[in-house]
Amino acid sequence: MTARHDTDRVISLWLAEIAPEGHVDYLDETLSALDRVRQRPVWASPGRWLPVQMTLPRVVVPRAAPYLVLLALLLIGLIIALAVAGGQRRLPAPFGLAATGLVTFESGGDILVANADGSGRRPLVTTPGAQWSPTFSRRGDRIAYWSAPNLGDPASLFVADADGSNARLLTGEQRFSVPDALPALSWSPDDQRLAVSSDGDLYVVNVDGTDVQPIGEPYHQRYGPVWSPDGTLIAYTGQPLGDPYDQTSSWVIAPDGTGDLEVIPAEGRWEIANVNPSWSPDGRSLLVHTGGAFDGDDTEISIAQRDAAGGWTHRSIVKGPTWDYHPSWSNSGTQFSFIRLVEGSNPEQHQLMVADADGSNIRRVSNATPRFNAQCWSPDDRFIRSFATYDDPAQRTMLLIPLDGSAIAEIPAPGEMSMGVCSTQRLAD
Repeated sequence: MTARHDTDRVISLWLAEIAPEGHVDYLDETLSALDRVRQRPVWASPGRWLPVQMTLPRVVVPRAAPYLVLLALLLIGLIIALAVAGGQRRLPAPFGLAATGLVTFESGGDILVANADGSGRRPLVTTPGAQWSPTFSRRGDRIAYWSAPNLGDPASLFVADADGSNARLLTGEQRFSVPDALPALSWSPDDQRLAVSSDGDLYVVNVDGTDVQPIGEPYHQRYGPVWSPDGTLIAYTGQPLGDPYDQTSSWVIAPDGTGDLEVIPAEGRWEIANVNPSWSPDGRSLLVHTGGAFDGDDTEISIAQRDAAGGWTHRSIVKGPTWDYHPSWSNSGTQFSFIRLVEGSNPEQHQLMVADADGSNIRRVSNATPRFNAQCWSPDDRFIRSFATYDDPAQRTMLLIPLDGSAIAEIPAPGEMSMGVCSTQRLAD
């Protein structure tokens, strides 16, 4: 036997001697002592009455965490907002200066557009039949136009997106008698309604096509409506019923048909024919041409002005032996343009003129010879749009005439076209 085993045996014998086997003689005393100890109340043991989650050990969250979560949510919202805004074109104000977009015109029964420098000529609306009087909305995102099987047939009013897509009929089964010489339509300042004329009657229609309402009492004929910049009035050319002398004059009427008022009276035959009134951007002034050119008298540029109380006065601001037609306000309201025919000159050789707002400082813009046709300013006032004079419709050309004397952009526009249509897309700067 080894020494280790001898040691283990000796220790076992010694333990047996000092701790002999027997029952525990202090158990009764221990249990009796426990009976005298008071039990702890329930509220002193939270684990027995609080939810388990509240008794678990607390995990300390860094104070920056909530702010980081909030910042992440804000960044996600900003990204979504930018994505939505990026898919929508920012719109310009309905009046005043704006960037210039597309110029629109009609050719061969279709509606075409081109860039402001004359490039990019392309079709916009090419549905069967004839389309005419393309007119961009005030904010440039839509275009309205007339459509019929042929020019001279009863026409329907359409509105499409600016790229020609999503065309929809506004007037249902109703057809309108629309002379191709005048556009006979005008957008309201908020682009929610259109004023149109048909066979001497004036109508207002919602752009969703829900309502077509005639306005004004039938005591004279109404043509060429133009909505005022503040939306309170529609200017138009009026002519008495059954008038054999074409004594046309300028009128205004509220969109609900009330307040019909003559603001520039007739002064001769055809003095305000073949032209729409032109509103100044502030809505306080109307320009038209007046006089009896067909009787041998010169035709002048007249202005009607509205005061703060709503009263109107009128006067001639361009006079003289020349025949002056088709005035058009600039978008800044500081100038206006018009077509001039000098007495004794070739009747086809018209001149494009510009004057200050009060009719002073009259000057010729260029040597171009525009057609006897409505002309208008680009939204940025950098050029004036007109048409060249050609006897052959196959050679008809649209002119974009810069005011700084630089080269004129020429855009082919063969075929018949409206004399009073002049529309260029407005874009946000």
